[in-house]
Amino acid sequence: MTPALFFVAFSGAVVSSLVPFVNAEILLMGLAVASPAAAPLLAVVMAAGQMAGKSALFLGGGRLLPSRFDARLARWRLDGRTRRIRAPLIGISAFTGLPPFYLVSIAAPGLGVSFRTFLALGLAGRLLRFGALVALPQVIAHSTRTGGL
Repeated sequence: MTPALFFVAFSGAVVSSLVPFVNAEILLMGLAVASPAAAPLLAVVMAAGQMAGKSALFLGGGRLLPSRFDARLARWRLDGRTRRIRAPLIGISAFTGLPPFYLVSIAAPGLGVSFRTFLALGLAGRLLRFGALVALPQVIAHSTRTGGL
């Protein structure tokens, strides 16, 4: 476990959060295989890096959306159902990637999501996602030794 490993994890996560075709999950799995003892901490570092980049998208989305998409988003903001789904949308998107968290990060300010809510639920979703990824190889290894899940 060297600081360079965590620097690569954090910077790779920031880049992957801003460039959609760069895959953070593949980077995380590669780093976790290279240093299994650091895997849980790598998941935390990469979740923080992802949210650093997604926060930039969120803050930038607040500036872009009013001019281009305000009329479309206005009808969603006024709909009472949308208020109930905003927070779960952030968490579900951060965990599953559906709808794409990249797009949700940009659209969230226009939907009236506060930065605090976005950051808390996005970080929770990313921690769960990356934590599950680093735990998966251990679960599979254990299940093959014991004869099944």
